[in-house]
Amino acid sequence: MLTHLSRFAIAALINSGLLAMSAPSLANTTQTVFYVSTSGSTGQVNYDIHLNPDCSPAGATPVYDYHKKADGSIRELNSLEQEGYRIVNQTLSGNSVTLIINAFEDHGIEKPITITSSRLGNGACQSQAFINIDGDRTQLSYAHVDVNRRTMWGQTVGLQILSISLVGLNQQTETIACDANCSYGL
Repeated sequence: MLTHLSRFAIAALINSGLLAMSAPSLANTTQTVFYVSTSGSTGQVNYDIHLNPDCSPAGATPVYDYHKKADGSIRELNSLEQEGYRIVNQTLSGNSVTLIINAFEDHGIEKPITITSSRLGNGACQSQAFINIDGDRTQLSYAHVDVNRRTMWGQTVGLQILSISLVGLNQQTETIACDANCSYGL
């Protein structure tokens, strides 16, 4: 025989199970789309997108950047990272966002990244980043920046970018040497 408390516990379990089954449309409000790694660093800069329940980009600037440390903790980009990795422009068009990253703009590299979002057959949202790699539109997996670091008392106070490598999901790679405005910080 079930007591009043037991019935309440069973009802709570059923409700939480129903909520968990409906979670794909609610839980997909933020997704990591691609990241940038840097030589000599165990962390990376991630680019995530806020999505509405219908999987469309949420708000006027749905894509945002942050630093993810090797231990999984996150923080805002510091001033040195902002020089290279911050988003300088986002343009929305339907379920797509086209963005420009400062590292490209500062170096005269025309490499807009277009992020598209859609709903999959299972109801989950999916976002993908696309960029031209060696002239072919390719799904971007990640970018890697090769740098020389300038340190003072164990802290990075400046960077010189040597090159930026773009890596597609199909492992297609384009490496762009930095020819101008390659130093940040001290």
